[in-house]
Amino acid sequence: MGIKLSELDQALASIEEEFPTVNLGGCACVASMLATTLRYEYPIMRIVSSSPWKNGADIDEIRANNSKPMKKGDWEFNGIGFYHLWVEVWRKGRWYVLDATGVSTRTEMYNCWGKPFAGSFSIDEVTSMAAESKEWNSCFDREGLPFIAELIDTRIGNYVAQ
Repeated sequence: MGIKLSELDQALASIEEEFPTVNLGGCACVASMLATTLRYEYPIMRIVSSSPWKNGADIDEIRANNSKPMKKGDWEFNGIGFYHLWVEVWRKGRWYVLDATGVSTRTEMYNCWGKPFAGSFSIDEVTSMAAESKEWNSCFDREGLPFIAELIDTRIGNYVAQ
């Protein structure tokens, strides 16, 4: 492993420090960037979503029942909500949760944002949805995305195996 969890936690926390509203419309973008950057460092990874207003849907089942690539609205139509998206990685026998606030346990994340839907999104699915700028909460200024990408690249990407 090229980067320690404590270093990853500090690097991620710096995103929210510089962009306080990132989890109010930018979490899919951060999840996409993180998953892409860390995909070789953590080959066992999940990208998940939660919503307190919807439950019971399974991302993998919905994908299996749809032959075309899905946009965010298609996922919502099929019962998936997007209160928050995050990345979960498997390391040393347990799951760790990553988002712009840092590294946390599943219990901490679930207590804050709710339990995620069953299944998980692929990196390509989240990247595609994150690019749909009009579909996300406008509280987050998407003009900050290049700076967040640079933070992830320099503070995380330089330390992981590519």
